[in-house]
Amino acid sequence: MTTHPVTRHPGAAWLYLGSGLSSALGNAISNVVWPWLVLHRTGDPAAAGLVATCILLPSIIVATMGGDVIDRYGRKRISVISDIISAVSVVWLIAVDTTVGATLPWFIAIGIFGAVGDVPGMAARTALVGDISERSGKSLDWLAGANQSIMGVCYLVGPALAGVLLGQLPITWILWLTAACSGIAALMTWVIRLNAHHAPAEHSSVRGTVTVWRDVVKHPMLRPILVVEIVIAMAVFPYLMVILPAHFTHTNSPTTMGFALSSYAVGMIAGSIVIAAVGERLRRNLLWLVAIGATAMGFLGVSCLTVTTIVVVGMFAAGCGNGILRPIGTVVVTENVPETIRGRVFSLFSALDSFAGPIGLMATTAALQATDIYHVALGCSLCVTAMFLWLGVMGYRTLGASQSNLQ
Repeated sequence: MTTHPVTRHPGAAWLYLGSGLSSALGNAISNVVWPWLVLHRTGDPAAAGLVATCILLPSIIVATMGGDVIDRYGRKRISVISDIISAVSVVWLIAVDTTVGATLPWFIAIGIFGAVGDVPGMAARTALVGDISERSGKSLDWLAGANQSIMGVCYLVGPALAGVLLGQLPITWILWLTAACSGIAALMTWVIRLNAHHAPAEHSSVRGTVTVWRDVVKHPMLRPILVVEIVIAMAVFPYLMVILPAHFTHTNSPTTMGFALSSYAVGMIAGSIVIAAVGERLRRNLLWLVAIGATAMGFLGVSCLTVTTIVVVGMFAAGCGNGILRPIGTVVVTENVPETIRGRVFSLFSALDSFAGPIGLMATTAALQATDIYHVALGCSLCVTAMFLWLGVMGYRTLGASQSNLQ
């Protein structure tokens, strides 16, 4: 039988990264504009938190079940549809706000509708990296690192840009901008032409999904990736949303808090650039060990809240470690998971990431009822360090072994 060579189109990689940039930038701006709009329309400071809480559970459900949809209908198609849903949700909000007026029930309903697009879309876009690598000729490490660095840039620039726009433009115009970002992302993904695949689609059922998740937990290479995702989410959320804001508010140092939070994003960008530049040439288990060490040392440094310089450096180190670990996870999953179930695996990671953050916040809130933020910060850092010592050893052993495909 004659085999035809695979045609390489490097432009597919740039379209993929451009789509990720547009989508992430729109989301970063929305994360600032939405709470601002909710506060202005309702006049209730607690309303934004209520909206976020009401959206959380549907988001986790969609993240859990969305993988089945991705594997059934295709990674590219779901990525495009998800961005379209995100754009439509913003247009819907604009229409409601300019006609009948946006109220709390409207914010909740539209937020849930938008989450139906955002959550599976993120998993679908990540799962698409293997297809983009095959089509463009770019390595998985380069693509995963470049994509993660773009996410870091958006997290760093997006909120600042949103603040500037809120001071200069009507909020409706900013909403139109975020809708355009999602629309552009959908268009850029849609025009990517992937290589044809003829792999038979696996059956899609709850039982099949649960079986896939069970196999992921048992897989020696995927297990440390999964656990480190959970640990980082449980630790980062409390620091970013409770511990650091509480400390810097107590010391009346909002500018310093901005430096500390920004240094995490800068570190994430730096770590991602390292993966993109040398990830393909260096041993993966060695990179894993460096990233684990940087993250653990970073969290230990951040626990020294009274020494600002150490906190800022610690946040940079933790961000740098996370910037390396996430692309490694993307590459390892892509290499070891068959494409017929890849959507379900990445959706599992997304669901656990969405679930672990609030769990960490609840644990931190409970701990603060018994002691102060300084003891909570130290306890959190020590727990993370202990977990990372174990994960470092486990990952170093398994990631150094030969590839083992999930069946």
